[in-house]
Amino acid sequence: MAKRLRTVLLALALVVPVGVIGYGLTTSAAGGTAANRPTLDDVANQAKRIAGAYYTGLTVGPTNTVTVYLAHAPQAVLDRLNTAHPGAYVIHNNAPRPWSAVMKVMRALWVDPLKGKITLIAPTQDGYLRVGVKSDVATAHAKLDARYGSGIIRVSELKVGYAIGVAGRTGRRGPSR
Repeated sequence: MAKRLRTVLLALALVVPVGVIGYGLTTSAAGGTAANRPTLDDVANQAKRIAGAYYTGLTVGPTNTVTVYLAHAPQAVLDRLNTAHPGAYVIHNNAPRPWSAVMKVMRALWVDPLKGKITLIAPTQDGYLRVGVKSDVATAHAKLDARYGSGIIRVSELKVGYAIGVAGRTGRRGPSR
C-alpha cells in the first residue's frame, strides 16, 4: 500500500500542479505564511471574481503573492486587479484560452472513445489540459488534437490512473492492466 501511494504521489507531482483545489484555485507547497493564509485566500478568490471570463488559474506562492493566469484580459481587468490589492498579484495575461474552454474539453473527454486508455485528466493554470495515457502517446495525442483542436491538450504517458474531476475532486481509477 505504501509503495502504491508513493507511486501515485510521484505520478501526480509530475503532471498535476501542487494542491489542486476546486476550479483551478491552486496553492504551492508553501502557500504563504500561516498567518497570511486566510487573507491570501480572500485575495485569490477576489482575483478570480475580477478576472471573470478571462480567468485561467492561479497559485498562492510562498512569497505572499498570488500569481494569476489570464487569457488575454483587457487592460481594464488588469487595472482592477492591481487596484484591488496593489503588489499582491503577479499577473500572466498570455494564456491561450480561459478556464471555461479548458473545462468544456475536459467534460467532453469523460465520454471520449479513448477514455479506456486515459489515466489522467487535469487542467493547468495556464490554459491547457493535461492528459495521461497508458501507452502510445503519439497516437493518442494525434487523435485528441484531431477531435478537440491542436494545442489545447498536452499528452504524456502515465500508467497509474488518476483524474481531477470537473469539480476538482481526485478519484482513483486503479492501476493499468
